Amino acid sequence: MHLSPDYNFGVQQNIYLHLAYSADADDLARSSNIAASLNGVGLGSVPLLATGEEHSVDLPFLDAPAAVYANTLQVQFYFVPAGADPCAPGGRSSGQILDSSYLDLGGAVHYTELPNLRLFAKAGFPFTRMADLSQTAVLLPAAAGPEVTGLYLDLMGYFGAQTGYPTLRVQVVSPADAAQFPDQFRDKDLLVLGTYADLENIRRVSSNLPLTYADHSFALSRRARWGLMSDWLLRRDSGAWQALNGSANIWPHGIVEGTASPFGRGRSVVVIAGRDRAALPELASALLTTMPLDGIERTVSLWTGRNFASYPLSTPVYGLGDLPWYRAFGYWLPHHAFTLLLLLLLALALLAWCTEHYLAARIRARLGQVEPNQAPTGNNEGSFNTAI
Repeated sequence: MHLSPDYNFGVQQNIYLHLAYSADADDLARSSNIAASLNGVGLGSVPLLATGEEHSVDLPFLDAPAAVYANTLQVQFYFVPAGADPCAPGGRSSGQILDSSYLDLGGAVHYTELPNLRLFAKAGFPFTRMADLSQTAVLLPAAAGPEVTGLYLDLMGYFGAQTGYPTLRVQVVSPADAAQFPDQFRDKDLLVLGTYADLENIRRVSSNLPLTYADHSFALSRRARWGLMSDWLLRRDSGAWQALNGSANIWPHGIVEGTASPFGRGRSVVVIAGRDRAALPELASALLTTMPLDGIERTVSLWTGRNFASYPLSTPVYGLGDLPWYRAFGYWLPHHAFTLLLLLLLALALLAWCTEHYLAARIRARLGQVEPNQAPTGNNEGSFNTAI
């Protein structure tokens, strides 16, 4: 069972299985049942009714362990013969799942936050959002050579294996096309392949990356430096700052980076580059081995020649999909902490204003109960009355 990589279930991944089945068997024990499991995790069972008629049951999978893209849903019939020995060979038994069965994905919607290299590695997302890659452009150097071409073909094969459909409509462009006709990428997700030297010829892309390489050293973008400032100020012994700042001349064999596209809003750029052309075949082999195994994630992943090391370097985050406004606000707010503080201050100011006017109205109402023209009056006995 393939679920779209951008399915968002919210707080809990609740899935409901409406199971229609028929079963026929000899005398069965009450312990006979139908059990369901998702990705090897048992999710529940119901008694088995083997009357030969159609039966319908609902199995709720609360907080189901749904995986990115590929899932295995298994339904098992357990026929337990009646008698003292439940393991004794039984008589005839048969069961089938009817085609009126269906899955209800609950409140799932299409929404995810990008960049996310884990989704790219597991499912080729966002390029595989369209199975034929009709909204994808691949930027190759002018003289690609067999190394870059081999990496390109390997990735197209991997994407096709994830979607089950060939990548027929992908657009292949050169750096000259990106410089002369940038508007053609406004509605495209861009995959950039090549070497570190090739990236220097695509300044509009490389200037938006959180990490760039030149002259056997690395440079962090201004946004990435600000994001790592807290680690530096607190002198933390762990985290991306120590890993990246521990060597003045880090020079990995390859990089995988994700960021927002500079050509169009709501579009992505994924860069896969090697130290040189000779490093690309090894990088391609490592990619195909590692991508299905959650070895590449976050926004930057470095290929050291032995494994991939991923880091959460700060880069612009954007949402992709379709959410109700109230759920979209919940995802938008954590990325705008100052906006949350401003809203809180405005709410407190409004509450203070309402409280002040309410108390003033109460004071006026109480003072209005005293007649201003009525004064104390005396009598012959020296006593007096007051009007309150």
